[in-house]
Amino acid sequence: MTLHSVLINANAIICLMLALRLMFFQKTGRYRFFISLTAYLAILSAAWIALRIFYGKYTQVDPAEFFLNLTICIAVWRARGNISKITGDRYDRS
Repeated sequence: MTLHSVLINANAIICLMLALRLMFFQKTGRYRFFISLTAYLAILSAAWIALRIFYGKYTQVDPAEFFLNLTICIAVWRARGNISKITGDRYDRS
């Protein structure tokens, strides 16, 4: 196994974990359109990358991109999927 194949498989798993965590977030507070839109676009982006990797259409992963995806994934999991905690929304009461 080469470093490239490890990076591309790890990137697919990280993007899939990110999309799944955001998809299963249970909202308890008030509805905010831009926070919801941000979460929706993040789900679509991460899932699209993971699907492209699984189907072999996404062949190059830059190490910087990998670490950026890893950082975002860790931040989302630490915030338990709450995008407003990551963005610093001061009106978040959850």
